[in-house]
This record gives sequence, structure tokens and C-alpha cells, in this order.
Amino acid sequence: MNFSLLINKEEKMPAQEVNEITEKIIGCAYTVSNTLGIGFVEKVYENALVFCTRKTGLLVEQQYPIKVTLTLIQPVHQPIVYIWVHLWLN
Repeated sequence: MNFSLLINKEEKMPAQEVNEITEKIIGCAYTVSNTLGIGFVEKVYENALVFCTRKTGLLVEQQYPIKVTLTLIQPVHQPIVYIWVHLWLN
């Protein structure tokens, strides 16, 4: 899958940059998982992942709302549902 399309539809990000960002995020996920272990509520892991990801220099927003549409059923400007992603990279 080409993750650069998911990050920026208008301007494709260079693959190397996408790989560097992905490596940072996965590294933080492993750090949080290995450090905290199991048993906490989801919000604890979310906050820890945000803290760790911001330490890498990435800009992150929590609970960022995005509009999900299905153009085969409705025009793009009419959302099917709004969802909130736990982490959003700027």
C-alpha cells in the first residue's frame, strides 16, 4: 500500500520521508507497549503514544475529527459518518 497517498493526497510525500515517519511511529508504539505492558484503559496508551511521538519531533493532534464519505452513495461534501482518530500527524 502506498502510505504517501494517505498522508497527503494533493502532494505526494517522498517515500523516504514516509518511511522515516512510519519508523518513528512504530518505534513509539513499541516503546509504549513495552514500557506500560497490559491492563490500562485505552486513554493511557493514547496519551503515552502522543507524548512519545511528540518527543520525536512529529506534530500530533489527539482525537482529530475526520469526515468519512463514500462517493458512490453520496456526494463528497455529505459525510456518511464522522469519526475521531486518536492521533493525527500534521
